[in-house]
Amino acid sequence: RATVLPIERVEWFNVAKGLLSLDFWRSKSLPSGPGYNWYINRINETITELLSHTDEEHVVLVAHSAGGWLARAYLAEREDDHRVSALVTLGTPHHNEGGTDVTRGVLPYLNEQFPGAHLDGIRYISVAGKAIQGSTKREVRKSAKAAFAAYHQVCGKGDVFGDGVVPLEAAHLPGARQVTLDGVWHSIDKADSWYGSGGKNYR
Repeated sequence: RATVLPIERVEWFNVAKGLLSLDFWRSKSLPSGPGYNWYINRINETITELLSHTDEEHVVLVAHSAGGWLARAYLAEREDDHRVSALVTLGTPHHNEGGTDVTRGVLPYLNEQFPGAHLDGIRYISVAGKAIQGSTKREVRKSAKAAFAAYHQVCGKGDVFGDGVVPLEAAHLPGARQVTLDGVWHSIDKADSWYGSGGKNYR
């Protein structure tokens, strides 16, 4: 049985609660802080609800984009929760070295305190799309220029390959099984070739 974390778009405004914390302005935010604790709690509630309706004892978390590092934050905050057997991340920016830390400290905290495939007993799989190389050359498509800007924000380099939003080098988690999907884009606006589309060949 599968379920989707029940979050409405408007609920993402909860992240703005982090503005009330000094840690936000110091780029020292934690998963337990006001900006993200609501999401961590929602993961926990959803797992509890799902397992209450099945005979299973474990779940596999599948998380797209920022949901991937937020799932890692959940696991970090609840190391004694053994209900998660695996985490699969899709196009998640796991690293932001050289780029801009839009998490205001949460991602650097995770990578310092809970680096890579940190927890024993959990299988980690990081999936990255290789759809386009970023470029600022005049003759390239707008999508390549947009990718350059996105990649540069994440890792400080724009002329690399990625899924149009997250560069390959940021999407792969050290210690995890790393899967690269050729021609796969980050977002659903590429409905026939994003992470949620039908099967693709990968290596």
